[in-house]
Amino acid sequence: MKTHDTPGQPHLKSIQNRRRHFRMDIKAGFGFKILSPEQAEITRLPRDQDVYDIIDYFGSDLCKMNEEFLQLLTKIKVKSKPLGIMFEILNNKLNMILSTMDQKDIGLVLPQRKINLSGNGLGLATARQANLGDIVDVMIKLSREDALILIRSRVVRLVPGEPNYLGLYFEDVIEQDRRRIISFLFDKQVEAAH
Repeated sequence: MKTHDTPGQPHLKSIQNRRRHFRMDIKAGFGFKILSPEQAEITRLPRDQDVYDIIDYFGSDLCKMNEEFLQLLTKIKVKSKPLGIMFEILNNKLNMILSTMDQKDIGLVLPQRKINLSGNGLGLATARQANLGDIVDVMIKLSREDALILIRSRVVRLVPGEPNYLGLYFEDVIEQDRRRIISFLFDKQVEAAH
């Protein structure tokens, strides 16, 4: 059954579609991983997994920092055993705290990044290399209180430069997450109007 817009009252579907395409620059907790289409075929997005699996999957800066810390700790232990032991104890305490975190808390360790977000995709500047058609798995933490959003997207626009600009289209997004993004953007727009 076809529905028609009446003058002064656009069809609800038309309004929802416009909201999906509304774009806004925001700063959010953000991480991403670029995959070739072949890699994406054999790799699943780590939804419903624990915080360590998600951080490991996205190759977060936190994992890189941990590796660097362990290398430095080895050097410190050679120079000063008591200082090395103290840093090891501190590291173990931090690991214990991290192990109690869930997906909602991951935003505390995600770097804040400026992105151009809509209900259908996002744009970002990055030094990383990508090709049109590559798959980009993203994790977004819209606010401190919000749950983590994991999305599989595809590079549909590429502007090479320093940095490169990637335009991503959401291919695999849970509809509830898409609605959360649209609602978040709408709230930000209302906030900006006041």
